[in-house]
Amino acid sequence: MRIPRTIVAPTDLSEFSIEALRYAEEIARLFNAEIIVLHVIEPKKATDLLPRPKSEEAEFEARRSIIRLLMDHTIVPHNFKLEICHGSAVEGIVKSISQFHADLVVMSTHGRTGVRHVLMGSVAEQVVRLSPVPVLTIKSEGPDEIAELREEDIKINLHLN
Repeated sequence: MRIPRTIVAPTDLSEFSIEALRYAEEIARLFNAEIIVLHVIEPKKATDLLPRPKSEEAEFEARRSIIRLLMDHTIVPHNFKLEICHGSAVEGIVKSISQFHADLVVMSTHGRTGVRHVLMGSVAEQVVRLSPVPVLTIKSEGPDEIAELREEDIKINLHLN
């Protein structure tokens, strides 16, 4: 087993990601590791893939939101960097693993995903499958999107038709 020296801790800025950030902070403290707090700004539509002046504003807002999230929950890693990237969350997280020579990924299994997304393949599940390093997934307590889940969704996604 390799001792983690660099930990990627993705956050979608949701309350669900807090617990994963706490785990990353504790592991970093125990192993004197660096934490890369990563946020991926996903395009809302295809035209958002084009570079725009708004991307700088979005990055600034994301950085400010991450710092606020860390401060509000008294998460103070002693050795961390904030990184923002654009594109697909899965691709951004997997790319950051090699970019920062990460030894471990610590991420929440909930957030923008929920039960409906789990059936179709959550971000965490895809990262686990594609990551070249271990991924510690933290299940945060919180409401699932059961109200939006329909029997039809289950049949389609589990191929029960």
